[in-house]
Amino acid sequence: INLQVSGPINKEAVICLSQLANIHFKFGDYNQAVQLQTKCVILSEKLFGKIHTRTAQAYSSLANITTISNYTKAFEYMKRALYIHEMVCGDNHPEISSTYSSLGFMYLEIDDSQSA
Repeated sequence: INLQVSGPINKEAVICLSQLANIHFKFGDYNQAVQLQTKCVILSEKLFGKIHTRTAQAYSSLANITTISNYTKAFEYMKRALYIHEMVCGDNHPEISSTYSSLGFMYLEIDDSQSA
C-alpha cells in the first residue's frame, strides 16, 4: 500500500526493506536478507544521498548481514559506513566509535586480533 501511495522511493520503503531484511536474517534466510538490505542501501543512496547518516546505517546493516557469507564484502560495507560517518559527523562523533567497534568485532570473528 505504501508503495502505491508514495511511490517506490520514499523513507518508509527504506525502513520496511531494512526491517524485512532483519526478519529474514533472524529466520536464517540469509540470501533474501542480503538482497533486501542491498535494495535498502540503493534506495537510501537515491533518497538521502551517498553521504548521509541513513545511508551509512544501511551499509552498516548490510555489513552485519553479510558477515554470515562473505567477510570480504562485509568489511567493504562497514568501511564504507565508517567513511560516510566520518564525512558527515567528523572524527569525534559517537557513531565513529560505534563503527570502529563493529569493525573490531568483525576482525575478532575471523581471528584477526591484531587488526581488531
